[in-house]
Amino acid sequence: MTSHENTLKEALMGLSKLKLPFQDDISEKEIKETQQAENAENKINNLTDEQKKEIGEFRLGIIRNTIKRHPDVDPYETHKMMREMGY
Repeated sequence: MTSHENTLKEALMGLSKLKLPFQDDISEKEIKETQQAENAENKINNLTDEQKKEIGEFRLGIIRNTIKRHPDVDPYETHKMMREMGY
C-alpha cells in the first residue's frame, strides 16, 4: 500500500470507532416529535408581536403544546376560543 492508502485506511478505522449520530439512530417517533415542535414554533413565530402580547406567555405555552398534538390548529383562533371559554 502507498502512504496515501495507509493514511486513508487509518482515518477510516478511526472514524469507525467514533459514535457518530446517524439518521438511523433517530426513531421515526423522535423525527415526528421534532417536526411537530418545529411546526408549533413556526406558527407561534408567525404571530405578530401585538398578537403575542395580547395572548401572553402563559397562553402561548399552552397553545404551543396544543399545536404539537394538533398541527392544524391556528394559534390565534385557539387563543380566541380560550378567551371565550374563560381561560
